[in-house]
Order: sequence, then C-alpha cells, then structure tokens
Amino acid sequence: DDPRSVRAALVSAHKSLSPAAAHLFGRIGLDPASLSLRYPTTAADPSTRHVRRLLDELVAVNLLLEEGQGRFRLHDGVRRFARQCGAELADRDAADEWVRHRGAAIPDNRMADSHRI
Repeated sequence: DDPRSVRAALVSAHKSLSPAAAHLFGRIGLDPASLSLRYPTTAADPSTRHVRRLLDELVAVNLLLEEGQGRFRLHDGVRRFARQCGAELADRDAADEWVRHRGAAIPDNRMADSHRI
C-alpha cells in the first residue's frame, strides 16, 4: 500500500488503538446499521463509561465521527474498513467456537485414554 493512501491511513489509525477499542471498531463494522450509532449520555455504570472511553478513542483517531451528544457516525470509506475488521472478528469467533466445542470433548477423550490399561 502507498503510505499516503486512505487504506494505509485507516490501517495506521487502527493499529494505534487499544485492543478493546479495535475490538469495538470491528464489532461496529459487523452491525448492518453501523452508519449511525446512538449512545446513552446519562448512563453512569462503569461498563457504560468504559465503552464511552473506547468510543472517544475511536473518535480521537478519526475512525468514528461524533455528530452530537451520544450520536456517532462512520464515514462510508471507514465503514467499509470497519466491515473488513469485523469480518476478521467473525472469522476468529467461528474458530474460537470450534476450538471451544472441540475442547469440551478433549477432557472426555483424555479421561477415557488415561483409564485404559
């Protein structure tokens, strides 16, 4: 990629994110309605404040636009990039699910093998 390209700028911004903010960005990309997001501005619970900090992190690197109090939007080009990041998350989710499913069977198999003489 040309270091001056839009994609290179998006990749660079994404790499600068914390793992949690990068994960949220990918999850936003998986949402078909990701063109416009609403976020509660009065919620005081710790998880809501944490998500707000992650959204602020996305805004700070220009991956998300805040249009008003608790209203966010993705630019069209950024939304396409978010969908790509989201697709990678979905692929990882599928692999993790397969491993969890296989992992549930492994202890039984090991147990059966350990009792064989």
